[in-house]
Amino acid sequence: MKEENLFIETTINEWRDIFKIDEKFIKQFLYRGQGNKDWLISSSIERLVSRLFPNFIDKDLLPSQESEMIKEFQWKSKLFNINGLKKEDYIEWLAIMQHYGACTRLIDFTDSFFVAAHMAIYESSTDASIWCINKNSLIINTFEHYKKNVQAVNTIGNDILNEYSLDVANDMIKNSFNIDEKGILLIRPKNINERLYRQQGIFLMSQNIKVPFMENLESLINNINPQNIDFDKFTQLSKKSGQRLIGLLKINVPRHIHTNIIRNLREMNINSELLFPGIEGLAKSLNYNDFNSVL
Repeated sequence: MKEENLFIETTINEWRDIFKIDEKFIKQFLYRGQGNKDWLISSSIERLVSRLFPNFIDKDLLPSQESEMIKEFQWKSKLFNINGLKKEDYIEWLAIMQHYGACTRLIDFTDSFFVAAHMAIYESSTDASIWCINKNSLIINTFEHYKKNVQAVNTIGNDILNEYSLDVANDMIKNSFNIDEKGILLIRPKNINERLYRQQGIFLMSQNIKVPFMENLESLINNINPQNIDFDKFTQLSKKSGQRLIGLLKINVPRHIHTNIIRNLREMNINSELLFPGIEGLAKSLNYNDFNSVL
């Protein structure tokens, strides 16, 4: 097996373990917290269609559902004073739709490990996990796509690459019935809402909506099944690994240390009141306030 873009799984034993990971290494990643370690990463529209049609195997169902949802939202959006977006700015439409509760192919990630840790455990009642995807791999793949399809250059600015990623994403959504190439795009929408800002959020998007997100993700990793390694061994690996040794990292967080993590995150000012705007954040944060004396 090629020692690059590996899928590694490990488990922390206590909160302080996090700080044993090499800081430069962990900053290579984008993060997503999930409340159950047995859950794979999937988009909300994947889960919607799976729930409504558990035995349906027509691969065109997902692009059809997405297309109809976008059309209806665009048609009715003027009733809610949503103006100024071009019809073809599909990413911007999906970002707004997702913000207000529609199921889309966009998947929330964050630039902050600690925000992801909060999201993993704040409503969890079992072992949780923090998924980490190597952003260098995503950026390099987009850059290679740019060199192949636009201009053969040695370097490119982040702004140009972000704009190109949006253009590619919009084109793939427009032609979703005909896209068979698997892959993942890193998406930073032009228009950012307050929640995305507070959570240091970004989106990852499947290029091929006809197959699950995890299947698209296989294009970035060299082993489909994770290599499970002891956390102490992993910390040593983090101190000597290159930029692309690990493409996908899953850090499991046992249920019995959640309370300790909540306390430590609150001391770092990572809490629901900060991460969720308005009265929603206040209300969510109250769930833990009365337990301050024991947390």
